[in-house]
Amino acid sequence: MATYKAPRIVQIVERLPRSAPGKIAWRELQEQELQGAPLPNHKA
Repeated sequence: MATYKAPRIVQIVERLPRSAPGKIAWRELQEQELQGAPLPNHKA
């Protein structure tokens, strides 16, 4: 795998945030990453 394709950070979370239809909320993940906030452990 090329160096630029390898993940720089791996963060393990209990669950990924999901939208109402059940898809992963990528925008929420990106916003949290930009703010430097850790990903919350979403519990339903």
